Amino acid sequence: MSSESEKPPAEKKSQGRTPKADLPDFPHIRSAEALQELRHRVKKAAKELRRLRRENAALAARIQELEARPTKIDPHTAMLAFEEEPKLLRSTVQSFIKAIDNCLAEEVK
Repeated sequence: MSSESEKPPAEKKSQGRTPKADLPDFPHIRSAEALQELRHRVKKAAKELRRLRRENAALAARIQELEARPTKIDPHTAMLAFEEEPKLLRSTVQSFIKAIDNCLAEEVK
């Protein structure tokens, strides 16, 4: 057993980092690498969280800005689009009107 290749894996000299296949023999190295990886992932998640918070704050400011603007809708040129068929929509609106009329009539009695 004079040559390096004849030695058992535990006796071979390590060149550079220990291959992951050898890690079961060194649980402290595996846990240190796992901890390092966890720290990396936590830092990455924290960075993304900060980015999302900045984006959220910018969007909230934009919403406030848009809500503060006076609406300039010309009722003669404004157009609305509904997914429902016109007859079904008209029927639904008329049923709402009837329900409101009934409520108002009940209050008057």
